Amino acid sequence: VFSATANSATVVNFPITFPNAILNGYADYFSASVALQNSCSTNNRFTSNMEIINGDSSTRNISWFAIGY
Repeated sequence: VFSATANSATVVNFPITFPNAILNGYADYFSASVALQNSCSTNNRFTSNMEIINGDSSTRNISWFAIGY
């Protein structure tokens, strides 16, 4: 979990690099408003890191996980 400022992109480094490939990366934050459910996404996924985008107009605490092998 990390705090992402409004309308920003942040690169998160994985604690352990996947030796072969990343299969998927996921990021989300809790919001009571249904309208905000799609304001967080991942981009540029690599074996050692990925970019997380907070598209919301507020700072959010974002949880993430990545799956690879």
